[in-house]
Amino acid sequence: ATMQAESETAKKEFDAKAATLADKEKQEYFMQLQQRLQLKNQELMVPIFTKVDAVIKEVSEAKGLGIVVDKGAVIYGGQDITEDCVKKITGK
Repeated sequence: ATMQAESETAKKEFDAKAATLADKEKQEYFMQLQQRLQLKNQELMVPIFTKVDAVIKEVSEAKGLGIVVDKGAVIYGGQDITEDCVKKITGK
């Protein structure tokens, strides 16, 4: 929701200012807003990724797993700990 609000604000800012800018200036301003949105996304996502990484480590250690890989990288076998991690994060 925060990211959506930030995107909408950026769009309104662009629409308001773009009418008075030349094409090259519009493109540069658009790129500045895109960069601002990327930084905001990083700011919001880093704490989430940090928490997920900590939970993955905790669950894998509790299960005695020496390595954890993305399930998309596994062709066959392995132990899927996704649900265990989700339960630990959500408390459900």
